[in-house]
Amino acid sequence: MLGNNAIFRTQDLRFNRAGLARLLRSRDSILNAAVLLEDTGVHAYNGAGTSLTNPTYLLAAGVDRFG
Repeated sequence: MLGNNAIFRTQDLRFNRAGLARLLRSRDSILNAAVLLEDTGVHAYNGAGTSLTNPTYLLAAGVDRFG
């Protein structure tokens, strides 16, 4: 949808073994990463929810615009 208006630019998408090792170092860091990723997804759906008009997509996103 954004096409040429997208401002996100990728620079380095190589696998980061050191970053993964740091993430997997403890149970707490794994859980914190899981919460961060879940919250990111929830915020993305919530942000897009007001633009959705198809009831099927609204249901899939968990958006309750009618209640």
